[in-house]
Amino acid sequence: FRDRELMIRNALGQYVSFLDYDNTYYPNRLSVQIQEMKEKKIHFSFCNQKDVDSEGNVMSQVHLAVPSKYKNIKSLLFQNFVDSNTIMIDRKFLEDYLLPSLDMLKDRFFNEIVEDYFYAMIASAAGHLNYLPLALGNYTYHSGNITSRLYESNSESEFIRIAWYNERVFKTLVAITLVNRRMNYCDGNVFSNFINVISEDRLQILSVNSGMITGSGGILLNLLRSAAMLVFRIPYITKRLRKRKDSVSR
Repeated sequence: FRDRELMIRNALGQYVSFLDYDNTYYPNRLSVQIQEMKEKKIHFSFCNQKDVDSEGNVMSQVHLAVPSKYKNIKSLLFQNFVDSNTIMIDRKFLEDYLLPSLDMLKDRFFNEIVEDYFYAMIASAAGHLNYLPLALGNYTYHSGNITSRLYESNSESEFIRIAWYNERVFKTLVAITLVNRRMNYCDGNVFSNFINVISEDRLQILSVNSGMITGSGGILLNLLRSAAMLVFRIPYITKRLRKRKDSVSR
């Protein structure tokens, strides 16, 4: 997240795009996407990719299934269908929305959040999420991706479970809640309701409602929150280990 932020802050061009080391663009990807954005006068767009294995063999013609009602922020909340390798933003979106949002996340608490999920949330909340139904690159599939379940269609209860036990997802939700509260992009209850459900201890809710206290108080708060979350996770971890032991014994 901080690596991409550094790149974003130093980018000089009219458009910004992202590319992970193990994925590829098709030769026309940039020109096609930029032309589409110019014609449609949009400031944030994402497209699709094909899934390939480590040998480059096509596994699927479409990497992520994008719902028909993708502009509904709740659709994005339960399923991240925007991969960072397909995002293209122009300087207007960068300066009006993304940079001001990043300026609010200087606390070290936000050092590891799911960047494409966050960028897409900002775009959706601000009414600028636009899908171009074109496959313009290859995604090298890794089944061990720690956030892979975010790209699947989840029920509300499943999403809450993912966010409860995935620190990066939880911090991403805290980030978008904080940004939306200050920028007033959309109805804040969309995010806050989930934060309050996921936050089992009052320290987490306090940190969100206070806008992430910085300084020594913020560090202490983060340490207490981490300790509290560990306590809450112990029964879950114990249960999973017991299930695994029973499975092995059978």
